[in-house]
Amino acid sequence: MKFQKLLALILIGILSIIEFGCNYNDSNKQQNKAIEYMEVRGVKIPKKSRLEHQGQELLIYLSEPTEIKGYLVRKRKHTNDHCTLDEHGNLIFFVPQNDLIIEGVPCKGQSDIWLYPGGKLYSCHLSKNFEHSGQTFSKHQHIMIDENSIMQTFNLDLFWEYKNRGLYPQHH
Repeated sequence: MKFQKLLALILIGILSIIEFGCNYNDSNKQQNKAIEYMEVRGVKIPKKSRLEHQGQELLIYLSEPTEIKGYLVRKRKHTNDHCTLDEHGNLIFFVPQNDLIIEGVPCKGQSDIWLYPGGKLYSCHLSKNFEHSGQTFSKHQHIMIDENSIMQTFNLDLFWEYKNRGLYPQHH
């Protein structure tokens, strides 16, 4: 009888691991395992990813690098690494796996990128020097683009003004 109870407990433990996912420390086991996906707000994400709701927004802590809305988004490496979808499934915040170009702007990989809900670039760090409307911006400079496509150096006061006016993605 004790053996049957022990066997039942082991079976329950195994089923719990399968149902809720488990992060393996052994990277070889993880690499050999096929990645399973689930769909959330119209976006396919790896099943072992962690989801967190903040109001209408959904923060996703990816378990694997994942293509979302055409961007290769970095998997979670640090506690706060995530991407954010708004209530309509629009990608509004992410950290890309590599440098990329969004609307002609060279954005640095491995650093925060903000998008307006329609997908337009709101803010990024530049991956190289960049000229826009006669003004030169330096590599690694944090830039923001307003609703009229005017680019400028990131300004915390303006950031909060935009947020309070509802002109920028609401997360963070």
